[in-house]
Amino acid sequence: MARGLTTAVKNEYATRNVNAVHLVEIDLGTTTVYFTENSFNLVSNISGTSQTYLSSGILLDVTNVQESAGVNVSRLNLSLTGVNQAYISLVLNNNITHNTVSIYRALLDSSNAIIADPFLLYRGFINGYEIVDNTQTATVKLDIESHFANAAQVNGRITNNETQQRYFNGDLGFEFSDQIKDIKWGRKT
Repeated sequence: MARGLTTAVKNEYATRNVNAVHLVEIDLGTTTVYFTENSFNLVSNISGTSQTYLSSGILLDVTNVQESAGVNVSRLNLSLTGVNQAYISLVLNNNITHNTVSIYRALLDSSNAIIADPFLLYRGFINGYEIVDNTQTATVKLDIESHFANAAQVNGRITNNETQQRYFNGDLGFEFSDQIKDIKWGRKT
């Protein structure tokens, strides 16, 4: 696990008195939200700019991240609870499927300041979500998958006018595709 970690982070892990927290960035279409499960807000400059990760108690659960030497499809679940209607509106009004979620691990020193650089623990894409809303609270559960989740998917799409209109309304590139019988590619042998 030591590859890519700064010396300060390695030294903190060596003390065996580790206070680790998650810093989570979720792309919700028009807005990127930043959360931590820490008891107070944390400020970090992971992306080169200072960003505040909110500790409002919203980040409820991050399932364990599994690491392996091979290329594997990994999945995890991320639960946000007590979310206000602004976040639910972002989820419902934007197509968040396939948007990026980045989870960083930060280590805190004895004065609760972030040690050196938080490191990327997991980066994946939103595969699906579920909103559980009742009179007391609302919970958003995100299903996150790794980059390799679509590796077995067959690429391409049907080349007909109906499919073209679904993706590019008004484009007439496949208007007569049903009339083409056989297209010869390459040179004649």
